[in-house]
Amino acid sequence: MKFTDNKDIPFTIKTFFDENFELITPENTLRFQIGLFDHFLDEHEVIAFYDSNSVDENFSKNEKNYLNFIEQVFQEFPTEMFVEIEIKELSNFQIIEILNSLDYEDKNLWIEFIKKLDNANSKLIKLESKNELKMFFKIITRELTSPIFHFENGKVNLLGNYDLFFPMFFENNELADKYREIALENNLHILKITN
Repeated sequence: MKFTDNKDIPFTIKTFFDENFELITPENTLRFQIGLFDHFLDEHEVIAFYDSNSVDENFSKNEKNYLNFIEQVFQEFPTEMFVEIEIKELSNFQIIEILNSLDYEDKNLWIEFIKKLDNANSKLIKLESKNELKMFFKIITRELTSPIFHFENGKVNLLGNYDLFFPMFFENNELADKYREIALENNLHILKITN
């Protein structure tokens, strides 16, 4: 992983939020959601989901679906991938909290990232391995902070969120269909947001 100032990425964290920090759809993008269900949940289904996901076994299984998805994306689409993280907003407490929450195999990657923060002049990190991608993705599934992942040189964006539902933005429907196929292979669903 290395910090970069890639000017080809058309969107940044601020592009996806208005002045009230409400999620918006940037111009020339299509908004979707990737999640565990093949439909949008009603109130009763949301409550049932929260109740079942409080059990660690279900969370691990669900997180594994996402990690398999993200690993397959890395392998099948060899374009450069970036993660954007607000490094200036990472407190010492949060850095340690993330370290403690990561799996053993990810801790060294996180420590390597932290060592680079002193010299970082960008919040955009070029991911060079699937292990780096998976480590940063665990940070969003575990709700430790909310980075943005940029795939296809910024034509596909996945935002951190809560409850294993993540907003995704695509430049066009063809890209959405390409990612939807991989999601389905990993028991995930990409649903279009129409409003």
